Amino acid sequence: MQLRNRKFVYGFFGALIMTASAGCIMVSAEEAAEVLVQTEMAGWDISVQNVQITDELTSVSVDLGYTGLQTSNFTQEAAEGNTFCMVKMNLTKKGSKEVVDWEKMVVLDENGNESHRLDDSFITDLGMKRMNSTNLNFGVNEGWVVFEVSRDAQNLLLQYPFENETFTYCVLGDADVVAAQAEEVPTMDPVSFFAEQNQVDEMLKAELESGYTLDEPQIIVNPYGTAPLSAVVIFDTEEEVGGTITVKGKAEENNITGTFEAAVQHMIPVYGLYNGDTTEVELTFDNGESKTLQIETQETAIAADTIEVEMIDAEAYDFSQLTLVCSLGAGGVYAIDAAGDIRWSYPGCGALGVHLLENGHLMAQSQFMLKSMYYKSGLDEFDMLGRIWHQYAMPGGMHHDFFEMPDGNLLVASDAPDFSTVEDYVIEIDRTTGEVVWELDMKDLLDTEDGFSASEATDGGDPEDWFHNNGVWYDAENDLVLLSARHKDAIVAVNKTDKTLAWILGDPTGWEKVDSKYFFTPEGDDFEWQYAQHQVTMLDNGDIMLFDNGTAKVKGVNESERVSGDEVYSRAVIYHIDTENMTIRQVFQYGKERGAAWYSDWVSGVISLDGTKDKLWVTAGSHLHSEEENRDDFYPSDMMKPGLVKSTHIDQLTNGELTYEVVISGDVYSALTFRTLRFPLYTECEPIDLSVPGTVLGNVGITTPAQAEVEVENASELGTEWSFSLDEVKLSVNGSYSTQADAAELAPAYLVLKSAEETKVYDLTQFGAAAEEGTNVTVSGWVSPVGLEGTLWDLYVVVEGTAAKAALPVQF
Repeated sequence: MQLRNRKFVYGFFGALIMTASAGCIMVSAEEAAEVLVQTEMAGWDISVQNVQITDELTSVSVDLGYTGLQTSNFTQEAAEGNTFCMVKMNLTKKGSKEVVDWEKMVVLDENGNESHRLDDSFITDLGMKRMNSTNLNFGVNEGWVVFEVSRDAQNLLLQYPFENETFTYCVLGDADVVAAQAEEVPTMDPVSFFAEQNQVDEMLKAELESGYTLDEPQIIVNPYGTAPLSAVVIFDTEEEVGGTITVKGKAEENNITGTFEAAVQHMIPVYGLYNGDTTEVELTFDNGESKTLQIETQETAIAADTIEVEMIDAEAYDFSQLTLVCSLGAGGVYAIDAAGDIRWSYPGCGALGVHLLENGHLMAQSQFMLKSMYYKSGLDEFDMLGRIWHQYAMPGGMHHDFFEMPDGNLLVASDAPDFSTVEDYVIEIDRTTGEVVWELDMKDLLDTEDGFSASEATDGGDPEDWFHNNGVWYDAENDLVLLSARHKDAIVAVNKTDKTLAWILGDPTGWEKVDSKYFFTPEGDDFEWQYAQHQVTMLDNGDIMLFDNGTAKVKGVNESERVSGDEVYSRAVIYHIDTENMTIRQVFQYGKERGAAWYSDWVSGVISLDGTKDKLWVTAGSHLHSEEENRDDFYPSDMMKPGLVKSTHIDQLTNGELTYEVVISGDVYSALTFRTLRFPLYTECEPIDLSVPGTVLGNVGITTPAQAEVEVENASELGTEWSFSLDEVKLSVNGSYSTQADAAELAPAYLVLKSAEETKVYDLTQFGAAAEEGTNVTVSGWVSPVGLEGTLWDLYVVVEGTAAKAALPVQF
């Protein structure tokens, strides 16, 4: 991006004019440097943070400080004779009842010519944050807006007229100012994970006290910035009254309904709005009154690709529930109605292990990654507004699945705390404290090389992933923990109390170090073992249900007999086990008859909608097809190959027959799905309670130091391309550098904490991208404060054998 210095400045150094009835006051450049970080006007906090004048917009550049992002070679050029005026702003509502209407915001030149905001959706293509395009009536709003102005303009004023005063900011003029950017200095001040959410809570409380009426209610779409298809409606009624909310579908059967309790002050959540559209919402009160609202949402990119549905038997389908899709590449989860329309989304979580809790909230992986590629720090509990109630952090993190115990505790699929092995730990988390109260290491029960699966050869995983537990279930009647061990082709049951092996459900071939008494003997002519399965659940009658991915259909010791080509298939399967006689019967299967076209080698799952085999919900989430080769027998190691059509089949089975099907397909990773589940948007849980703040519970344990000795005595000053962040769970570091070395030959990078008494060294993660000369490297890492408390630590980063010191120390 080529920038021209036309005496424009960043927001700290401009000139501000506040126009009121008394006239105009010009603030000098010297004064602006001190006071123009922000100003309050008409109940809004307004700041101009950055200004750029440029004829052409291209990929993210050093000039704008977005060097850590990778973008496409996007270009946007101004019309002939014009140039772009880009302004980065923050508009925060502070008790105002005025809406910021973008049609009223203009840039004026010295001749009085007005330039209105462009359709600047291309800002996101630059890797930059764009200001919302809809009118602003709530919350903290930050991002770039773009105007197109004459290249010959000598003076430009950014102007917005409020009802009684006008905000005017000089973005280009003849004032004698210095074009400079305020240097950002890293700070070790702790930042609460819930700081922004708590701020929104306080704003909502203030709105509730503002006296909005039913005739003119306050409607706030996506108040927490995390659930773009949800909203709240705020108003008062003269008497205490409750009622029903109906969020209208495009067809009547896709209406979404809920109830709200009797009150005078109302904050009613609205769930199920259409994406980038206007949705009709009807409030019907118990006293006979009603109110119809039209609620518009901003278009939100949800990478769902093509969604097709087939309703085979509408009488068997529950229209009151949505299908929650845990997409591998959509950046979170989204929910569709019976027609396949997206009616809810939450991009702020991982796709693995999403469950509906007994209290009506959802729980899913936290976003922070402890280890690539899906080992997250823990679990978030959130509601349909996207408000997080609890974040649970845990040593070894969380992956794939968890189970809500009868007492509310969480049984979590985890990893060795030092990540020496992965997907072979299970921990129980106290729901109220986040404390680990029970843990199981499967290496204590099984040999890592015994009974190995043929799927290990095609999964593309690491040697430490010897067990690959992808499902957790608790059998309360028998006090058993059931685990789905993909890399053993087995469901492994463990006695929870004494942590002993109870039984193994799977092909006993290749197991040499486990007594044969732990395996079942098949009965029946139609019996088949499962291979490389996903998920495990139990029906009400005690039968075991799972998704048989069907990889190879032989154990690893018989790899040469692997099934491939048109012979591959996957299944939802139910087994009845007799633990007294150690026999097993197959009582149900679905999928074999669908053949290779339904084959899903990994992810996927099956659940019961009523506790029996009569109503099942099946997700075959990873079908890959090559039209050129006419092949369907692909594996996880193939998922990124170009030219493969990716698809998910979501099937409802009623009494064994297909009654409804969704097919998600495309050439993008997001067409693949971990699992799906059915849930109502409105439940019988408690109404919104803003008096209960979100909390972080637990910790990620002690971070294991690196086995390295690093010299930091002659360290230089760490540059501004590096940043640190300290929150309740971790100290994070992010940065970048360029090197002549090849990406495969990068020297190790380290984070060093040095106190007066000791030095601790931690590995950092590096990703190298080829550049015109050498390699551009991004670096990230974290360290837990556990075990480091009470000491003042100087911080150093070491790359290419050279140390640099951060400006500020940290004390946990």
